[in-house]
Amino acid sequence: MITTWAEGASRVVSGPTYVHRFAAGTGAAGSTLVLLHGSEGTDADLLPLADELAPGAAKLAVRGSVPIGGGFAFFRRFPDRRLDEGDLAARVPVLATFIETARKRYQLTRRPVVVGFSNGAIMAAALLMRRPGLLAGAILFRPLSPFAQEGGDRLDGTPVLIADGADDRRRSPGDGLLVAERLSRLGARVTHRVLPVDDRCRTALGCSTRAPGARGPAIPSHGESAERDSSTRCTGRDSGYVSRSQRSSSSRMSQRRSHAVGAS
Repeated sequence: MITTWAEGASRVVSGPTYVHRFAAGTGAAGSTLVLLHGSEGTDADLLPLADELAPGAAKLAVRGSVPIGGGFAFFRRFPDRRLDEGDLAARVPVLATFIETARKRYQLTRRPVVVGFSNGAIMAAALLMRRPGLLAGAILFRPLSPFAQEGGDRLDGTPVLIADGADDRRRSPGDGLLVAERLSRLGARVTHRVLPVDDRCRTALGCSTRAPGARGPAIPSHGESAERDSSTRCTGRDSGYVSRSQRSSSSRMSQRRSHAVGAS
């Protein structure tokens, strides 16, 4: 069943595994964003953010298959909010197969970049670890490490940006850095940023940021309410963490440029 939900080539589809929304890209680059929302969210939550990140990209917004609190999630938690790793691991191949099928259905020639928030960021990290050839890159907001035991397949330089809130009361200090370190050990090129926001940012970020080297508008501000204050802008700070491959590359660049700029 296909139902029109906006003008143009945008539609919401009820498929055999995941309800989702697809918006065809308008740019020549042919890039695609896969959007995975947070707990109690829906497939519509990250669409405004995606428009800011990559206005011309195709967008595949997926709704989690676990009903929770009036919305949805991508995997179950225990009552004490611990991750149900067995449930998460069982759902990873299902979602991966759905993404592969959607690529064929919508004739997406390039591997997509996943954008995940909270629950969706944890699922995105699990996809990276368990299905490394599926994605071209990832942007993870407020992730946790999906599995207690370290391990996974090699990522071979897959770029990953991880963004955490400095005052996030629903995360322990170092949670995002742990994800960054684990992905880096699997071969990803990881950048970790800590932003001056807290856990009240429920649908995206409550502060503006931008992926290193990205062009175009910054990420819009969102609070816990449905209102948006486009005047709110603030600057995040780097955690100081980059992956070993990035450090090696930076070191080589610094050596080449040292005669002109000196030590940084």
